[in-house]
Amino acid sequence: MVLFAAAASVLWCGAVRADEVDLSLGLASSTVLRGVVLGELTARSMASYSTAAGWLTSLGVAALQSPARHEKWDAQLSLKFGHARVLGADWAWQSAYTYHAYPGSERLRPYAHHELATTLAYRDLLYLSLAGLRNVHTYGERRTSVAYEIVANHPLQSGLSATAGIGYRAALHANYDYAYGHAGVGARWRGAQADLLYIATDSAAKRRLGSAAANQWTGSLAWQF
Repeated sequence: MVLFAAAASVLWCGAVRADEVDLSLGLASSTVLRGVVLGELTARSMASYSTAAGWLTSLGVAALQSPARHEKWDAQLSLKFGHARVLGADWAWQSAYTYHAYPGSERLRPYAHHELATTLAYRDLLYLSLAGLRNVHTYGERRTSVAYEIVANHPLQSGLSATAGIGYRAALHANYDYAYGHAGVGARWRGAQADLLYIATDSAAKRRLGSAAANQWTGSLAWQF
């Protein structure tokens, strides 16, 4: 959920810009994807390119600290291709393919997956997303799943904003469903963005995923160039 929430805030801007190259660097207390903690302290970098016609691509690289062994770090690679389009004065749409990989990590190997997602945005206030996911190294009934997410942002003052979101992930051919969500605040100043979020999952997630689905606070700081 946190990865989606961070990406959502730039969808609207990315849909209305001309050709542009962006670079970003970030630090986070943890990396959480759809309610699941993949790693603790995280250093992240991303390069993205978008065209005036709405095409976009990005490559992200991150180092994630293992929750069990703090001296061990895992790598995360994220490759994205997509297209964004403005739908009138207030709405924007984006469809994208993303591949998440964790080279050399046996711990995170089950989380490598292909993802095809469509997001509809109302200004920078509301995001509705539908994603289809297919795990790379997981076989059987739980390999393919879908995820639904709603994220709302409310601007406050002096660059501050409040955000909240809820999501639901369901395996297509197995009883492997769970809900997750977040709520928190963000602050933007020039090219810097800071966020403090509380992440929560339902009892089904905690039964299946254990401590990886525990409720927790997470903070992040990112710089965009």
